[in-house]
Amino acid sequence: MFIRIFIFIFSILLACFFGTHNLNTAEANTIREGTTSNKIISPKENQANVNFAKFLTNNNVVLYTAWYCSHCHNQKDLFGKEALKELTIVECAEQDEYTFSEVCKAKDITGTPSWEIDNHIFSGTRSLAELAELTNYPGSFKFE
Repeated sequence: MFIRIFIFIFSILLACFFGTHNLNTAEANTIREGTTSNKIISPKENQANVNFAKFLTNNNVVLYTAWYCSHCHNQKDLFGKEALKELTIVECAEQDEYTFSEVCKAKDITGTPSWEIDNHIFSGTRSLAELAELTNYPGSFKFE
C-alpha cells in the first residue's frame, strides 16, 4: 500500500515538473530569435497596422509578453513586422528564466500576452479589431 501511494505521488510530481518545464532553452532561443513577425501583409494593410500601433503607443497602451510564450508571438504576428516596431512591449521574463519580473508582478500580470489599456489589464491574444474597439481607435477597423 505504501509503495502504491509513493508511486502515485511520485508520478504526480513528475507530471507537474515536466508539465511546467516543457520548453527547453534551445527551443525558446529559437522562438526568441523569431520574435519579429514574419507575416507578409500588403503595403496598405501594413500602413494601417503601423498607424494603429502608433495610436496604441501614443495612448500608453502596453503589451506584456514573455520570450517563451507562443501566444505572445502569435499576438505580435497579428501586427506585422513594421507595426511591431511601433508598439510599446514589456518583456516579463529574463532570458532563460521562466518567472516574471518585478515590473510585471507589480502590474499584476498573471499571464501573457497581456495588454494594459487605461490602467486595466486584458489577458490573452486579442484581434486587432478587438484592440481597436477596447481603445476607441478612431481609424479603420479593417485589419487582416
